[in-house]
Amino acid sequence: MRRRRFLKLVGTSAVVGTAGCVGKGENVAWSHGVGGGVDVLNGGTVYGREVWRGGNGSIFALDASDGAERWTHSESHGMSSHTRPVVGDEGVYFGWADDAVGSENGELYAVGFDGTERWTRDVGSVYDPPVFGDGVVYVGADTGAVHAFGEDGEELWRFGTDTERERAFFDASVVDIEDGVVYAVAGGVVFAVDTEEGEELWRFRGDSPSTAHVDDGTVYFSGTGRVAACADGEEVWSHEVEGTNSWVREVTDGNVYFHHGEALRAVGADDGKERWRIEIGEAKGYAAAFGDKGVYAGTSDLTAFGHDGDEVWTVELDGSGIDGLTVGDGYVYAVTEEEAYRIENGEKVDSAEIPDGNVLSHVATDGRVYVGSREGVYALDV
Repeated sequence: MRRRRFLKLVGTSAVVGTAGCVGKGENVAWSHGVGGGVDVLNGGTVYGREVWRGGNGSIFALDASDGAERWTHSESHGMSSHTRPVVGDEGVYFGWADDAVGSENGELYAVGFDGTERWTRDVGSVYDPPVFGDGVVYVGADTGAVHAFGEDGEELWRFGTDTERERAFFDASVVDIEDGVVYAVAGGVVFAVDTEEGEELWRFRGDSPSTAHVDDGTVYFSGTGRVAACADGEEVWSHEVEGTNSWVREVTDGNVYFHHGEALRAVGADDGKERWRIEIGEAKGYAAAFGDKGVYAGTSDLTAFGHDGDEVWTVELDGSGIDGLTVGDGYVYAVTEEEAYRIENGEKVDSAEIPDGNVLSHVATDGRVYVGSREGVYALDV
């Protein structure tokens, strides 16, 4: 069960400006020459991961106001990689995974807000981001174990076994924490573990689950030929789908939303019965975002749907293809290969041209979109 972000990668383009310099275009507040994806905006800092082709694959931190580089940490060359960074109370946490899958060679890093390495722990290859809550960092690794660390680096507990013969699972991933319970998956098994002692509360053997979300003690996951829900170690419901390419995206307003082929589908969170399905585009070719008022999705044009599946509005963009969507502040932020848009009730409030078309990811808030590309990072005022 993975909550990996699938990023749409495109071709090459022009070289961008240097740290803190204003890029081309009147709506470009600043640009920085580090090429990579933007993952997190927190406390006035933009955190991301540098590309390793032509770069070092480091975690980077940029000042959100002017793009000045605050720090970089932990190079990762070749196919080895870092997870998305996660911000805690005392710093930033991220994992590193060896490109040799199953090597059990990797680490969990804790870095202060000033970029100083606070501690590292040799836990094995970490393929999915750690989860932080109540002063504790939870992480799974390819040793099959889930670890809980205090922010000082003290290991509070370890859930798993030491030998390959004894351990019943492989490549553990923490899905979420909720009400004193850590939800994790490994080897097709969903686990619920007590946050205090690391003791198993229940387990449910799935069928190669790929993505999952937790809501009010229930785990909703996509598996082989189905989307299903389990709680307290028992199956709640199962909804059959054709093939294996379903991908649970969100659970909200009583619906479980998932990608399936070219369709975005919704089933009831309580019973798994289909509410609606809408053909949008190829599974990895369309973007989708979810908010209190509904669902937003599209390939080149952006459409808003109510939670009942009815179309609310559609807005035409530049036709280059939507790379990502964010819902917040009463707006929908849409990033294409060419521009970033701020949209309200189906109307384009403003937009900004992206200096190059190699978009990897973005974050957005308060009328500003931070776009990460293969050529650089840009702050765009929209």
